[in-house]
Amino acid sequence: MPPQPADTPLIASHRFGADTLDKGPLYQRIAAHIRAAILLGDLAPGALLPSTRTMAQDHNCSRFPVIAAIDLLKSEGYLWSRHGSGVFVAEDVGALLPLDPRTT
Repeated sequence: MPPQPADTPLIASHRFGADTLDKGPLYQRIAAHIRAAILLGDLAPGALLPSTRTMAQDHNCSRFPVIAAIDLLKSEGYLWSRHGSGVFVAEDVGALLPLDPRTT
């Protein structure tokens, strides 16, 4: 059975508004939002993200900033995609986590 997309409320639980993450280009704010969901464990490694159309509707924007955010996160190693299958959280996200300064 193919992976099912993460529930939209999962992503929406980190929804930004005028009070948070309101500086910078929209695609960077969306990327920060998805990155936070990954790092907080709301999006598990291997999870299928909702479609770009769904995320664009959730953020009340066009698909272009969502696609740019996904491209940014793919370049950072947080996400990967397979044409026709969707966008997934990278399996090795743990390697991307910052070191805890208290343990070094």
